[in-house]
Parts: sequence; C-alpha cells; structure tokens
Amino acid sequence: MNPVLETGARLAALDAADPRAYRDTMGLFATGVTVITMASDSEYHGMTANAVMSVSLTPPLVAVSIALDTFSNRFIRKARGFSVNILGKDDVGVALGFARPAARGSDLFGEEVVLGPTGDPVVAGSIAHVGCSLRSVYEEGDHAIVVGHVDALLSDERSPRPLVFFGGRFSSTTCHACVVDGDLTEVLHSLHLV
Repeated sequence: MNPVLETGARLAALDAADPRAYRDTMGLFATGVTVITMASDSEYHGMTANAVMSVSLTPPLVAVSIALDTFSNRFIRKARGFSVNILGKDDVGVALGFARPAARGSDLFGEEVVLGPTGDPVVAGSIAHVGCSLRSVYEEGDHAIVVGHVDALLSDERSPRPLVFFGGRFSSTTCHACVVDGDLTEVLHSLHLV
C-alpha cells in the first residue's frame, strides 16, 4: 500500500517511472488548449498542443513541446516558424480535429486558409494568435522543446473564455468574465470567501 502524506490534501505516492501514473498526475495541472500552425511555402500544417508556455517577456519568447517521432516535429523545423492559436471554450471540435495525427493541409484548414501576420494559418474561432519565428530547438527525452520569438499578436477584444484541459477532459473556466469585468472583492463576497 502506498504511504499517504497528510498535507491538507491526501497525497498518495505513485511510481514515477510508470508512464500512466505520470500522465494522470500531470493531467491534474490545468492548461489552456492551443493549435500550433505552421507554413512552408504553400504547405500548411497544424497540431493540437497544451504543452505551451511563455518563456520570456524581454525578448518575448514562447515554447511548445512536440513529440520527436511526429510529422509536426519535422515540419516545424522546415517551416522555421510557428503560430500559437489559443482556443476558446466552444472549440473542442477544433482541438480534436487538429489532434488527428494523419490530418494534413486541407483536411485541417479547408480550401480557404486565412494567414496571420507571420504567414501561418489562423485557426477560425481562436481567441488569440501568437506568430513566432523559430529561435531554438532542444531535444529532451522523447520530445523537442521548440522556442519561438514572438513577432506578431492578434487578440479577441471580447474577453472570451478559454478552452481548458484538466484530468483528461476539456472544460472552460466559469468565473473568468466576472473576475475580469467585475470587482474582485464583490466576486469574493458573493462566493462567501471574504
């Protein structure tokens, strides 16, 4: 039986070498959902990713983690750049479509491809688009950590809610608009937290 640590929450020890235990545990870290798009000449590609992070403000840098044995890993190096399309709460179908490994080109984007300022496809319905030039690639374990310099930003002006991935499921935040658009003290009082 696994020992349990009493920390206010019940934490049980798991086998860190077990890929399923590692995946399930890291799945408890809620992340946003994005589609990474790339262009090389008139070829376009995209992939769903939640392993995306802001690396630096000055200079503005973003990183994405991509499995080494994928078409996406080969294509992003050829493209020499990529864009991060942040998905909104209603974009589960988009996330699932771009998660199919065999889907490419018009299978993903249709015949009408809209290009952003850096030349990468903009995913319809995304709430933000971050265009990057490829800066560096680090190979660690079975993934490449691809770092891009942010060259262009597009953002939805309507205070939209993001699509979130948590515990192996898609969901959306519920209080984003009330915290952004309202007084935080009022929100906390209404939830009886202060």
